[in-house]
Amino acid sequence: MKSICIEKKLRLQDMNVFSKELRSLFKTPQVLLLEGPPGVGKTTLTHFLLNEDMSLKNRGKEDKVSSPAFSIQNHYITDYGFVRHIDLYRIKDDDDLESTGFWDIFSEPENTYLIIIEWANRLNSFCFPVGWHYIKVAFTFNSQQDTRNVFVTSGNLP
Repeated sequence: MKSICIEKKLRLQDMNVFSKELRSLFKTPQVLLLEGPPGVGKTTLTHFLLNEDMSLKNRGKEDKVSSPAFSIQNHYITDYGFVRHIDLYRIKDDDDLESTGFWDIFSEPENTYLIIIEWANRLNSFCFPVGWHYIKVAFTFNSQQDTRNVFVTSGNLP
């Protein structure tokens, strides 16, 4: 995958259009690393990405995209395949991460299309398995209340 670097300013309501732009960059297997403070739009982006752009299947109550802050991990089936949505907000250290079964999800890349990781800055990305493509989206609040600075990078995980 060719490395990219994109900078944008977005309002929360722009996340739908941004999710489509982001989706066009995906490869298989793909890791989407989301970073930024609470309320900046990480889960909102995931919602638009899965519901609007990737056609979440079986749209029952249990399949609606929500923050996995308490469950640590949610999974979904989309038109593109199996998606895991992970939130590391409550993870304190590597032992805590290991106890969630986090690393096991990388053992079968043929069964997973996308892994979305919120609070990815809590990970040591040098520990990821070889061969996975990544896109990192780092959000910060802009001095204007309703906009976010978005910085997107991509490449292959080491």
